Formats: sequence, structure tokens, C-alpha cells
Amino acid sequence: MRFLFAGGAVTLLHWAVLAAGLAAGVEPLAATVLGSAMGAVGNYWMQRRWVFGATQPHATAIWRYALSCGLATLLNALWFVAGHRVMGWAPLPAQIIATGLVAVTNYLLYKIWVFHEQAG
Repeated sequence: MRFLFAGGAVTLLHWAVLAAGLAAGVEPLAATVLGSAMGAVGNYWMQRRWVFGATQPHATAIWRYALSCGLATLLNALWFVAGHRVMGWAPLPAQIIATGLVAVTNYLLYKIWVFHEQAG
């Protein structure tokens, strides 16, 4: 439940940046990539301590998180392009689908690798 709350908060930030970009005439793909990057900044702190309770040093977690964010941004962009440009959907439906797919990917990456602490 905490993952959904924290992820929901940064998703709202992502979508707000996307909407502001679109309103300002920014190309939709650029607007969603910028929104994704903005959401990633605040997400680290919430996911690390509040959601997963990780205690490993930042030197361990931050590079894993940065790599996972790079992958998430790439996947978001690919799924957004597939919906918006290939399927011809408006930006909002394309982003909703991309967000759901990225959320599942992020949860698995965070739990299994980014914030996973080895026993012992």
C-alpha cells in the first residue's frame, strides 16, 4: 500500500509536468520524459526508507536507483510512443497505460534489486 501511495504522489508530479509541458507547446514525448525525471528525484527518498525500509548505504542504493530510473524512463518513453504515435492515442491515455506498466516494473526492480538487502 505504501508503494502505491508514494508512487501515486510522484505520478501526480510527473503528470503535472507533462500537462504543463503540453500546455506550453512542448512535444509530448519530451514532456513525459521530463515529467518522469522530475518524479524520480523525490521518489528515491520515499521508496528507500518509507516503503522498503532499506538501511543499506546510499552509495549502494543510489547507483542502483539511478540505473532503474534510466530503465523506467526508457520504458515509459517506449510505451508512450507506442500508444501515442503508433496507436494514435491522445497523450493522456498513452501516459496512463505507460504509467501502469512502469509501476509494475519499478516495484519489481525496487524489491528484488534496488532496495534489497542481503542477509548476514
